[in-house]
Amino acid sequence: MKKEMPLKNWEHFFKPEVRNSGQLFVRKGKVTLRSPSDTEIDSYVQGSASFKVTLKCTSVESTTFIAACSCPQSSRGQFCKHVWATLVVALEKNSDFFESKTDLLVETSKTTSSGPTKRLNQPNPELKAKQAEYRKQQYQKQKQKLKELKKSKHTNTVAEIHPPEVEAALEFFFENGFPLKESLTQAAVGTAMKKLARVFHPDMGGSHEEILQLNEHAEVLTKFAKF
Repeated sequence: MKKEMPLKNWEHFFKPEVRNSGQLFVRKGKVTLRSPSDTEIDSYVQGSASFKVTLKCTSVESTTFIAACSCPQSSRGQFCKHVWATLVVALEKNSDFFESKTDLLVETSKTTSSGPTKRLNQPNPELKAKQAEYRKQQYQKQKQKLKELKKSKHTNTVAEIHPPEVEAALEFFFENGFPLKESLTQAAVGTAMKKLARVFHPDMGGSHEEILQLNEHAEVLTKFAKF
């Protein structure tokens, strides 16, 4: 009788939203295993494109196995939804591969002399540099927007008075290129938050403090804004 390995052994390597997305591939039958062996399992996961996933170990006795995927997220050293989908299917159909395995690494698309693997959340200097450049560009665009906004304002317009925390939140978004005072709706706040999250999130080159500040100001405006 085939021994079943508990899926929860690997849950802590993946974010909840990643596991949920991966589970959708499984339910829709989008995962196809190819020629599994005792030391390697290959699969193809069909989404917007077909991505190849490989699970491999150096030997049957090895306590560590490596996950690699051809998708962009995996190339940045992150455990992706395609790897999770493959794990779910492989644990069901080829559980012997995971016998005695206690550690999981993710393989990037770029190899070095010290080895091709990196652990989850290891800093990625190249990604951070790209995000820093993107933030500079956003800042320049924001400055231009402010100039245009000031020119378009009528001198006799009386500004609406908001509570201090709302004014602070509006100022935060205004300084980051999203003047919401004239169209303060929940939809507008949500759109601005999503775009800024791509800049401020730690995984995208930002910092923990920046994403917290963004979330706090967005929450204030969401509660205050119109539907």
